[in-house]
Order: sequence, then structure tokens, then C-alpha cells
Amino acid sequence: MEATASKTKRRPILVWAIYILHCVLLGCVVWYMLTALRIVPVEEEFASRISNLTWTTRGVTPFVFGLCYLGAHRLFFRKPKAIATYLWGPTLYLVYSTLMFLITCIYEECPGAPFFNPTLFILFGFGFVLVLIIFALKSWPPINTTSRVDA
Repeated sequence: MEATASKTKRRPILVWAIYILHCVLLGCVVWYMLTALRIVPVEEEFASRISNLTWTTRGVTPFVFGLCYLGAHRLFFRKPKAIATYLWGPTLYLVYSTLMFLITCIYEECPGAPFFNPTLFILFGFGFVLVLIIFALKSWPPINTTSRVDA
């Protein structure tokens, strides 16, 4: 009886906030991809900044935020492994940024600290949301969907 009551309780505000934030970010990523593919017109300055990005960067960005969205989606619908799914996004971003740094060091001069400022800022944002997800999981744990048939 108590298990049924805990399954039907309302979602906490923090879970809603995390999910809505990731839905907005997903919308931004879709807009970003549409501008990168030149389907949506944008300002000249922004268009020139996007055109300077490599296709690898254009592909990694939606993939990273897509993984983060899937983690938030799993949290919202109480599926297991929300944190593991979410962590794949920042991990991929960190690996990609490290590889870009190493490639730059091999072919050109190693960049200084300003190279890491955006990366550290974005990783700080990922970490902040990860802490929020951990807090949300305490009040909104996943539903155990495995069922055993006793014969």
C-alpha cells in the first residue's frame, strides 16, 4: 500500500526545474544545429562565428547536450541510471576539449589559460546540475521496474 502511494506522489519542484532547463537547452541546441546547417537565418556576426567551427565541434555539441537531456529525462520519469546517463555528456565534452588542446599543441603553439576558461565554465555548469540531480534523486528515487515471478 505504501509503495503505491510513493509511486503516485507529485514530482518535486527541483525535478521540474531540471527537466525544463534541459528542454530549453535542447531547443537551443536544435536552433544551433539549424543555424549551423544554414537553414535558419541569423545575424552576420553569429553566422561568422558558427562558420569558423569545425564539423566535429558542430556534431559534438548536440551529442553532449543530448546525453545531458537524456539524463534529465530519466530523472523526470523515474528511470534508473539518470546520473550515469547525464555524466556521459560532461565526460564526452571533457575528452573532446582535451583532444582539441592536444591537437593544438601538436600542430601549433600550446594555448594558454584562456583556452580553458570556457571549458571550465561549462564543466562547472555540468557539475552544478549534477549536484542538483543528486539532491533531486533523494526525494524522487527511480522506480524499480524489475519484477520477479515467484513460482
